[in-house]
Amino acid sequence: MEIVEVLEKMNSFLEQSFIFRSIKALLGFYVVVIVIVLLGVLFRIGKTYWVVLVAGQEFPSVTKGKFQKRWDRVQSLIMTEDSMNFKIAILESAQMLDEILKISQYSGDTLGDKLNGMIDVQLRNLEQVKEANKIKNKVVQDGGFDVSKEEARKIVEIFGDSLRFFEVID
Repeated sequence: MEIVEVLEKMNSFLEQSFIFRSIKALLGFYVVVIVIVLLGVLFRIGKTYWVVLVAGQEFPSVTKGKFQKRWDRVQSLIMTEDSMNFKIAILESAQMLDEILKISQYSGDTLGDKLNGMIDVQLRNLEQVKEANKIKNKVVQDGGFDVSKEEARKIVEIFGDSLRFFEVID
């Protein structure tokens, strides 16, 4: 009984205390400010990520079979020892990704344009794909540009990760 009485006396004292009321009002004000700031931050983030975070990213409705066959061909080209086949494998895997992005209605005339219009959450390895695309462009523009088997395998795998992300190959 003593504890209850002591707590009741403390409660009545604190309710009558000007300092305690001021602290409560100040804390209430800070809570309101924090909520407003958080809503502002969420609104700002939401402008960029709302579709992906809430609605999810829609993947293109394509059959895996067509792309899987092409991917198997790309893999067989990488297994050869011919540098021309390495270049073909890079070009074909980049072309496959470009087609998927076009089906997914990303804007841009070239693969590079489509990639530059994307943000990180739309493609998990976006920066790697951009770098791989630069090398693909060198292959296209410079006929004498040589690519090692290991470098070609790495570039093709980067494009392959993106194709797996869009669930068009296994």
